[in-house]
Amino acid sequence: MFKRIRANINISKINPLSKAEIDTILIDKIDSSFTKIGLNKKLGNRIWFSDFDSEGTKNVIRFQLSKGLGAVFIFGKCFSFLPTISNNSRFINHKTDKSTELHLFDYSSHIYSNSLISKKSLEISIINQNEFKNGISNMFKFGVEYIDEWFNNNNTISNCLSTAENQLKTNDEYSTHFPDQNYVLSFLYNQLGDKENTELYLNKFLNHRACSDELEFKIRSKLNLKLL
Repeated sequence: MFKRIRANINISKINPLSKAEIDTILIDKIDSSFTKIGLNKKLGNRIWFSDFDSEGTKNVIRFQLSKGLGAVFIFGKCFSFLPTISNNSRFINHKTDKSTELHLFDYSSHIYSNSLISKKSLEISIINQNEFKNGISNMFKFGVEYIDEWFNNNNTISNCLSTAENQLKTNDEYSTHFPDQNYVLSFLYNQLGDKENTELYLNKFLNHRACSDELEFKIRSKLNLKLL
């Protein structure tokens, strides 16, 4: 999912930022920018999100460290009607601010492939304070408008269906997403009352994941599908 930041840099300049330093810069540089695109709430210092809309969806951005002293912004949708599955096969609901999660999402590192922006300009490194601040500045110079456009293009459940289906076709890094797009699609179609496609994508999810009979029963019950 994430690629290592590779750069020819003087060893003397390697001074990785601490968690507190990262959070301070994020608060200083990011909060106001995300508020302008409707993300008026925060969970900790690294997750920004909006209120749920009338369809039970909200926009979310999460800052996350990656390999090789790199970092990335993950942006996407949280659905109030879509529970995730814990390691012990329990449902986790995401209806409150504290339970905000990314269900359908993309990465800031992908933006360059969809525009004239160079990949290097969107790399974020925490190798030292200057590199991090420059990466954040470039991200918001080139990336915020794209992220806002992504939100606008996914402002309905129907639009989210198209995005999830396109991610399945693209495969590559999208195939590692949790929750799986087939699982997400089954709940999105169910929300629209399309039981045929709900069943179709649930079966695709079950075929790719080893689920116990008990878990399958729980998912089918949640989706109000015929119990097999």
